[in-house]
Amino acid sequence: MALSFVVPGADCLASEELRELKKLFKKFDKKQLADEPLPAKQLEKNFWIVKPENENRGRGIELATSFKELVATLMRKQGDAFIVQKYIERPLLYQGRKFDIRVLAVIDNDRNFYLYKPCYLRTSSDAYTLDSQSKYIHLTNNCFQMHSDNYQRHEADNQIPYCAFLEYLDQL
Repeated sequence: MALSFVVPGADCLASEELRELKKLFKKFDKKQLADEPLPAKQLEKNFWIVKPENENRGRGIELATSFKELVATLMRKQGDAFIVQKYIERPLLYQGRKFDIRVLAVIDNDRNFYLYKPCYLRTSSDAYTLDSQSKYIHLTNNCFQMHSDNYQRHEADNQIPYCAFLEYLDQL
């Protein structure tokens, strides 16, 4: 699980969460991270993802690599609460690109859990790198990816069936 903070939208500059984030950004800048509860492979860059709490389909998501960028993002979108997460720097990739797994499930009133087995992966359009903040690299939302020049370049609708992913894993 990524290190996460919920930053309130109203008066976010005075929030305890933002003060904690500022301390953490300073530690990153000074490379003083030995006491942080994160794997070493997640401490290579000061890379964060900022998600508005009340949005979906990738809307409003921003990336920040400095505290100044983070505050500017929060100030542009005042009124909403935000989830600020340390970006997972070395994720598992599918053919060099980010992906997420989409699984449909239902929980009924009796707390029975039903899983729709044919799940699938959504992929990004561009090769993964931390050297760019392009959302076509870092987000996998279809409604966002469909505007990329590379949309469907690798697979139809930037989606693959889960069984194809399992075959890919077997080849690694």
